[in-house]
Amino acid sequence: MHRRLAPAAALLLAASLLTAAALRVGPNRARACATAYPAGAPAPRIAGEEALIVWEPAAQREHFIRRANFEGASGDFGFLVPTPGRPTLAEADDGVFAKLAEIYTYVPPPPPQSPSRSARGLLAAVAASAPVQVLEERRVAGLDAAVLAATDAAALNQWLAAHRYPSRPGLTQWLARYVSQGYFVTAFRYAAAPGARAVKSSAVRLTFTTQRPFYPYAEPADAPRQAGRAFRLSIVAPARMDGLVGTRAWSARTGYSGRPANLREVLRGVVPEASLGAGPWLTTFDEPASARGGEDLFFVRTRATRGVPPSIRTAMAP
Repeated sequence: MHRRLAPAAALLLAASLLTAAALRVGPNRARACATAYPAGAPAPRIAGEEALIVWEPAAQREHFIRRANFEGASGDFGFLVPTPGRPTLAEADDGVFAKLAEIYTYVPPPPPQSPSRSARGLLAAVAASAPVQVLEERRVAGLDAAVLAATDAAALNQWLAAHRYPSRPGLTQWLARYVSQGYFVTAFRYAAAPGARAVKSSAVRLTFTTQRPFYPYAEPADAPRQAGRAFRLSIVAPARMDGLVGTRAWSARTGYSGRPANLREVLRGVVPEASLGAGPWLTTFDEPASARGGEDLFFVRTRATRGVPPSIRTAMAP
């Protein structure tokens, strides 16, 4: 029997891994990857979303950190993060995003002076027992989180509803794509302070195995589309990377790509230093008006050999 999480819990992030889209709890209307909010309350709007991926190709391991700013929040709400491998959770200092911004932000020149651990065994055990298995429940970065494995999307959706996580009838189809691929789902719950109209989620790091770097970009088909949603993603890997939405090139602009000398210092304490390898390469993508669909975001090594100088001029909300 699963332990019920504290009702006034706070839940983070993540993805379609989190792809932060707002949902209503239970039978109420909701938004995709997963933001759930109480009946009768206005839907939280994602004002800005930023993510950092650190990719270890030899170990096929990804460290994923995300933060989002919500406007119009009222009461408890949360979101879901599907991942190819079972994640481990850790609190992360979201100050890393400000430090990264110092690298990728364009600074105008001064005026001229006069002259996976594999998940197969675990998923097989899940299939042989209950359709939904709670692998871990904990509080991290002020949020209540549950790491779940499932073999039945409808049962998973029912479990989420019973434990006050993002859930609605239309979410089953979205969950089914991840259940069929053996993904894990991490559910987070965030409690907005009474009277608060804006909420910034704390940063949490999820570390999991995957054959290629992944961001949960897909959202449920019935999720309302949100215009003007800023999204910025930085990926650290041994080489410059390109993004693919499904099999198509991602339309986000590459705002920076290179090997900054201070990257190890910027990421110290955020991810294990051994995960950076030799000569880590940082690539930052900028999507001022993110329009999600039914495909996830993956990253591959680009054929380009040159870097991209800092060219992002608009700061993300803190």
